[in-house]
Amino acid sequence: GVLPLSDRLFVSCGADGRLNLIDVNGKLIESVAAHKEWIWSIEGINEEVIASVGEDGQLKIRRVSPFVQVSEVQMKYPLTAIRYDKEHSILYIGDNNGTISGFEMKENFGVHKKFEQRCHSGKIWTIKCDKQRLVSGGEDNKVIVWEKKRMRKILAYQHKNFVQDLILEQDRIISVSYDGEIREWKW
Repeated sequence: GVLPLSDRLFVSCGADGRLNLIDVNGKLIESVAAHKEWIWSIEGINEEVIASVGEDGQLKIRRVSPFVQVSEVQMKYPLTAIRYDKEHSILYIGDNNGTISGFEMKENFGVHKKFEQRCHSGKIWTIKCDKQRLVSGGEDNKVIVWEKKRMRKILAYQHKNFVQDLILEQDRIISVSYDGEIREWKW
């Protein structure tokens, strides 16, 4: 994956467990062994702090340039998706077992688990959110819309194959599944 930090700097991650700080010209500025295995997803907290989740079941929060770890949480299953809700300072983490966990982000970038809920019957590949809703997609071939405050299921949509990614717009969701099918869902 790749995460833009600014119009000049990016962080990349991959199967080697490393985070790489790269400039717009492709120059490697810094690299760090961040996870023991595959990093599945990275998310920006602000321009100086990022969070990553990986196959090793760890959520790690780091300052960037230089990479300095600020906090870490070990979970039970491999972690596959992450989304930060800046308005409410909540990190939503999806795992290999279909669970979404919510962590409150503290001012010092430590985290406190607020909830854990089984949401899919398989691996969660993507999480997105707007002001009121959280939307998740996973290997159970579903796109599920949740009321964010109580994590109550509002809507569910079905694909023929597992859901890889989502785009949220004001009146619709665009989802893509592993077989390349793109679907539009009105909400």
